[in-house]
Amino acid sequence: MCEQVPKVRNLWDLESYLWQYLVRKCPHTTQLSIGTVSNLKAKVQQTSAPNGAIAVKGWCASLKDSLNRVLKLLLNMDLLLAGITLAALVFVTFIGVLMRYFFNAPFVWQEEVQLWCVVWMVFLGAGAAFRSGSHVAIEFVVERLPQTLRKAVGVLGYFVVIFVLTYLSVYGWQLLIQLLRTGKTTNVLHIPYPVIYITFPLGCLLMILNYSLAAIPAFLRSPFRSEGEGGEGTQT
Repeated sequence: MCEQVPKVRNLWDLESYLWQYLVRKCPHTTQLSIGTVSNLKAKVQQTSAPNGAIAVKGWCASLKDSLNRVLKLLLNMDLLLAGITLAALVFVTFIGVLMRYFFNAPFVWQEEVQLWCVVWMVFLGAGAAFRSGSHVAIEFVVERLPQTLRKAVGVLGYFVVIFVLTYLSVYGWQLLIQLLRTGKTTNVLHIPYPVIYITFPLGCLLMILNYSLAAIPAFLRSPFRSEGEGGEGTQT
């Protein structure tokens, strides 16, 4: 006969019911057949309250996946914008060379657009480089240190980078406010300088975010250990 499964309001009720079921059905063993487990799972799903812990857990998982997709899209916006500005820089430079040397009609606004593209490309692309670990690093000496010292150098380097980027970000916001107050624009296209240099403080903030997202999980995955506790020791 099919056993009536009680309403499962939360995970504690589910755990209690499963334990009682195991004790009744399998008093001498802790193993159940695949069919029994499948039937039990189906009955629990059918009789669980829709607003119970299982439904909430599934909703939380779906929400987490959606947030991860949105966060990934937002984090990749800097890479997309940096790629667009790089393409624009190459295109404007190439056309400008043709117009100058072959048609004797150079673009008077070319330098301003190039400045705009270079600033945006550098400060937006730097954050993406932190995220992918593409910045140049000379690790010849660090890689030959014991694991504990390597981690210490990594943590020290992290705080030094964060301090420098924070300083640059604060100075960048001050520069941006000063440019807004003066209303200074470029000479030819009259582009407001705040539009060009807004990526200075924003890029520093993105670098802090991306570097933290890349460095902190790495530190947590590889805790400090001495050589006697299973460290890798000195590399040769």
